[in-house]
Amino acid sequence: MNNILILVIILVPALIFLFFMFRANQRQMRRLADPQAMDAAAMWMQNVIAVEAVVEHKQETIKPEAKGLAKVDLDLKIQPAEAEPLRVKTTWLVEVDSLPLLAVGNVIKVKLNLKKHDRIFPNVSWARLWMFED
Repeated sequence: MNNILILVIILVPALIFLFFMFRANQRQMRRLADPQAMDAAAMWMQNVIAVEAVVEHKQETIKPEAKGLAKVDLDLKIQPAEAEPLRVKTTWLVEVDSLPLLAVGNVIKVKLNLKKHDRIFPNVSWARLWMFED
């Protein structure tokens, strides 16, 4: 009797876990196979260009619990080819050791969506877009 009870206690949670993992995997596969989602991603990538930006202003926030990363608010001036210069604001998550690379006046590589200028993505390995709410 004890063996059956132990077996049930172990198997039931394992089966429930496997069921939910299988369902999540199926949803992910459906999303990947969705042609509309793939078309939207392809369209987004067609509108993204790599350009250089000049840092005009920087404000950084470093917290000890951030494990070597800093939140950096940037004002950038971007000059796309054959277009008016853009002044944009963005927030990135940056490795603390790389903060000197974002000094005012420095040129950095970014990705710019030509249709929507609301997000400027870093085109460097030491930074990524800040995706969190303040």
